[in-house]
Amino acid sequence: MANGGSRPIAPVRKLIAAVLGTVATFVVLFGLGMTSWAIVALGVALVALAIALGTVQGGGRTWVVGVGHVHSVSEPPTQYAFGRCELQLVIDAPGMPPRTKKIIEPRVPVAKWPSLGQTLPIRVALDDHRHVRVLWDEVP
Repeated sequence: MANGGSRPIAPVRKLIAAVLGTVATFVVLFGLGMTSWAIVALGVALVALAIALGTVQGGGRTWVVGVGHVHSVSEPPTQYAFGRCELQLVIDAPGMPPRTKKIIEPRVPVAKWPSLGQTLPIRVALDDHRHVRVLWDEVP
């Protein structure tokens, strides 16, 4: 099922918009003092950019939950609790055709290391099928 919520605007983005808005206001007032309409136009464009940056939300990804069937998997590490795992998964998610995807997970618990033929819960981005995440917290 897709998540319908929209992501909030990041605080850093709001800060950049505020700083840009302050600089843009200065440029507009500077241009008015010099009676240079080109500088005023530049300042107005910067004000518009600051407002857009601070208010327009970026298009967040829509994720769907599906399953991935393990086709191949690398060997687990013997001395560590976590390891790097290379998986070849057959992805089965609603709204997209089944396909094979190679995934490299940098930190997989050895206790939950997948085996051949195992079914893993995954999240897939609907807009870009290259973004696949294994939900390791939900793996038994």
